[in-house]
Amino acid sequence: MPTATYALGGTDPTKSLVEKAEQLNASMIVVGNRPVKSVARLLGAIATDVIRHAPCDVLVVNTTY
Repeated sequence: MPTATYALGGTDPTKSLVEKAEQLNASMIVVGNRPVKSVARLLGAIATDVIRHAPCDVLVVNTTY
């Protein structure tokens, strides 16, 4: 599977990730989790938003070691 890595700027990481995935017709987005004290505690707020809005599969990698 071909892979690509991008550094995305902006104030809305979810929007940036989803837009780049749409532009590339991506088949998967891989994101790390970063827990916060909220409903999104298990996965992280950004990862949860990406899952909701992504045009493709999303793999969330545990980064809370």
